[in-house]
Amino acid sequence: MNVAREKNIKVIIFPSARFLNLARVKNLAKKCDIVLNNSAEQESLEIAKVIEMAGTPIVDPTRSLYYFEDKWMFYVHCKKHNIPTPETYLLPMSISQCYEPIERLIKKSGAVIIKNIFSDNGQFVDRAKTVKQAIEMVKKFHKGDRAPLIAQEYIKAAHKVYRVMVLDGKVVQAVIKKSKSWKCTGRFTKGDVPTFRVTPKLERICVKISRILNIPWCGIDLMRKGREWVAIEANSSPGMDFVSGDIEGLYKQLLKYLVAISEKWWKL
Repeated sequence: MNVAREKNIKVIIFPSARFLNLARVKNLAKKCDIVLNNSAEQESLEIAKVIEMAGTPIVDPTRSLYYFEDKWMFYVHCKKHNIPTPETYLLPMSISQCYEPIERLIKKSGAVIIKNIFSDNGQFVDRAKTVKQAIEMVKKFHKGDRAPLIAQEYIKAAHKVYRVMVLDGKVVQAVIKKSKSWKCTGRFTKGDVPTFRVTPKLERICVKISRILNIPWCGIDLMRKGREWVAIEANSSPGMDFVSGDIEGLYKQLLKYLVAISEKWWKL
């Protein structure tokens, strides 16, 4: 908000946590030159769809959010474009048909990750070391959410995940998310996290992922598998607060990008 005020840019808030009717969403959208969706909540996606119908550009587009951020489709696109990513199987709803891929992955890496294709902040994601444990997780996740599940190769990551933020085709931040457990998310991060240097090769990988998924502002999670970088997932509306000293600068870059997109849109 402060960065926008410095640039004399008026900010209109869409209160997604409150009741909104169709007319109000459309009226707010018409007042905007561009809309930034910085919420990962499901209801914000529905609001974003209405904003697009009203003819206002939005970052990131809902097609990217709902289609490419899907964990299964992320795997499909990585494989299509030769980007290293953990071996992954889409699990059928029939429990009896889940055994084979789960057994295969456990045999390969000693464990398997069961994950909801729309999982966020580590929810509906867990690790199993036996087929029995994995099947129980599948049953549990099916009760909590009917979205499809994937079985994914377990990567031993020494309790850390590398997050690279890409904005408009450039890497703008690279941090290391650490955890005492095998699961590393930014949800429980306290204080500043370590940064790391992005090599030209890794930058090409991350920029390529952002481009093929059509998510120009995204956070890409990666792990190390031996000496190779492995892409785990891409997140729209990435967290900007991993390093307190970077926050203002990142928002200035984001604001500059939004203004450029808006000007280009309305010139068409």
